[in-house]
Amino acid sequence: MNLQESDDDKTKRQTAAGAQVSDDQDQEAEEQRVPKRARPRTILLAVGVGLVATVCMVIFLISDRLNTFEGADQITELLDTAKNLTGDEFEPVATNAGDLEDWFFLKHGLEHYAVPKQFAGVKTLGCRVFKFNGATVAQIMAVADREILLYMFPSDDLGIKVRNGKWETVEGDSWVGAVTGMNDTCFLVAFKGSKSEMKQFLAKKGA
Repeated sequence: MNLQESDDDKTKRQTAAGAQVSDDQDQEAEEQRVPKRARPRTILLAVGVGLVATVCMVIFLISDRLNTFEGADQITELLDTAKNLTGDEFEPVATNAGDLEDWFFLKHGLEHYAVPKQFAGVKTLGCRVFKFNGATVAQIMAVADREILLYMFPSDDLGIKVRNGKWETVEGDSWVGAVTGMNDTCFLVAFKGSKSEMKQFLAKKGA
């Protein structure tokens, strides 16, 4: 009787051991399957990161585009013409920029003269009128903490659309300009420098 019970106990132990081995094998198999399920998650994570980066890039490009305006390329080209100026092109005129409307009209028949109040008191050194891409441009050489150039021309002649009172900053090769609308006239102030310098300059002028 004791022998039979001993055999039974032995059988139970073997069965329990077999079950334990089976459980261990199942657990090991389960652990091996986990990385396989993790791979799609890793791929999805990588795809998600890529989509976020793409969206950020698109937002940046749109934002950059919104900081430009129609006709900005014309302003850039106009700024680049200043590289060849010597000063001899200007007729000496020493006065304030706000007092030159009659001079330009009587001298050149110019009707599109408009100066923002922030620049009306700027001291002028010389003036001239020239043609640029078919547009008649009034140009003033002046001094306001630094040597600057002022331009006035009809907005439509160069296809430029900028809101009245809003300043848009544009960089050329070596000159930077800020343009604003005054009814049908564009007013542009320019000097050799960077966009950051122009922003500081406009801030000092209260523009």
